[in-house]
Amino acid sequence: MPANDMETIALARIETEILKQKLVLSNLYTRKNSFSFVSRLPTEILATIFILCARDYHSEDQNHSPPTWLNVSYVCYHWREVALNCPTLWTYVSTMPHRWTEEFLDRSKKAILKIRIKLLYVYHVPQWWNSVEKAMHHVERIQELSLDLPGTHSNKVLLMLSSRAPCLQNLKISLRDYPSESPVVLFDGDTPALRALELSNCPVPLSSFKLSGLTTLKLCRVPPRLRHNIEELLATLSCMQDLVQLYLDRALTNATGFVFNAAFNTLQKIYLPHLSRLLIAAPLSTLTALLSCVNVPSDAEFRLECQSEADSSLDGYSLLSPVLGQRFSVAENHAPSSQAIHSLVIDSTTWNEKYPRLTFGTSGRDHISHFSKSRAEWGCNVPLQIAFEEVRIDRDRIISDICCSMPLTHLQSIHVFHPPTSSAFWMRTFGHLQDLRYIKLSQGDMPELASLLYDDCAEDQDGRTPNQIFAPALEELEVVDITFAADPPEWDTTDTLGTDLLSLQDAISTREQARLITTRCVVDVESDSEEDEASYGCSCCDASRWG
Repeated sequence: MPANDMETIALARIETEILKQKLVLSNLYTRKNSFSFVSRLPTEILATIFILCARDYHSEDQNHSPPTWLNVSYVCYHWREVALNCPTLWTYVSTMPHRWTEEFLDRSKKAILKIRIKLLYVYHVPQWWNSVEKAMHHVERIQELSLDLPGTHSNKVLLMLSSRAPCLQNLKISLRDYPSESPVVLFDGDTPALRALELSNCPVPLSSFKLSGLTTLKLCRVPPRLRHNIEELLATLSCMQDLVQLYLDRALTNATGFVFNAAFNTLQKIYLPHLSRLLIAAPLSTLTALLSCVNVPSDAEFRLECQSEADSSLDGYSLLSPVLGQRFSVAENHAPSSQAIHSLVIDSTTWNEKYPRLTFGTSGRDHISHFSKSRAEWGCNVPLQIAFEEVRIDRDRIISDICCSMPLTHLQSIHVFHPPTSSAFWMRTFGHLQDLRYIKLSQGDMPELASLLYDDCAEDQDGRTPNQIFAPALEELEVVDITFAADPPEWDTTDTLGTDLLSLQDAISTREQARLITTRCVVDVESDSEEDEASYGCSCCDASRWG
């Protein structure tokens, strides 16, 4: 036998012996691992842990690669056996290479699927198209479906969702760019198990779904041609008695004709007994109509964004104020005292003064100030936040009307960004509040508050009673980043209290319990002579306390 053949046979025998020894070592390690605590866990518990890992990963943003939790199937023989024999583990399907999509769908057997597809850019579509197509072929066993797609390719995916979806409970579709406005009917209109529906920039009519069992409805940025009118929406809501969350963000048309129709005042209201969160971003007339026609529980939270209309006037805004007042007056009468409105933030600095935002809270002093520049979170003691988009008319009057309509009997704290300067505004809006203890002003010019805060009731110069004093329970006035007028000259003997710091200090000094805090404030300094006009400027007023 040639020497080369003998060497080949010898090497083959050695390789065979190495393989045998590896198998022996593997068996020994398996036996050794069986004594560890984690190996003694029942198979069901270990499988549950793996499923929780997969679920948590599925809820996070992913990078189009196989999920990291797959590593559990490579730790040891026992773990791999548990993973491969747990179909539920493989039901969490996301955007991943085609090979892995097929593996997940095969290993999941006939278990209910949770599918999440996210394609950020158009050039991602060809690369992942086979994976998306493969996943969409299993519509009949999808329980949760989330699609985040470029609008230009969305129709290809949506047209795959034509068959009935008997197991579908949660559906979320978000399209970017400019999707087609041609309506697409999904699932043959047959979704008997649907509980949560979220559509963003999506040309899918509500008639595609069975909505009677819905608990969450979110419609955002509906294409203009497909937006719902108020009559259609009310008819739809009347069949959704289990609704808990309702978000309508740029989903409705103008309702001016409906609001001023004679039948509007006689329309029977719809009661949604389980609704806890209501978000509406819609034209002024639509917002007014919807709030007028829908009754909800007293502890429901509201986030409202009122969009200006071409014919918006004070009359239009005046219709909204009593609707809000009536709704929250009823809520206050049926709620415990702890749910009464105790704090208010008024912010006119969002973008500019045309976008005021009012945030009403049930918590203590200044708790909600950080919500003033954005939509408040849910469950944070804010029963109402209302913003006004592009207010072209009397902003201060609108703010005052809303506040006057609300039940603010228990209001203790006010924080105002860019405060209105007129003393008439302050007296009309807050002059009746007997429990007001804290006022905070941030940014802008000092309003004409000194004349209101001056407590000369003891001398009875004006014949006022304690109930006529502005904020009789005031304990603290804080001003931050506020510009005061220059102090009046010594020769000025008028009794008028202005917007200068000295007048404010004098007014606070007449109150035994009140104190004044100033932080990063400035005082205007302006020369009397034209020659010294260049010397105009301001002097700083460091953090100080008076009282």
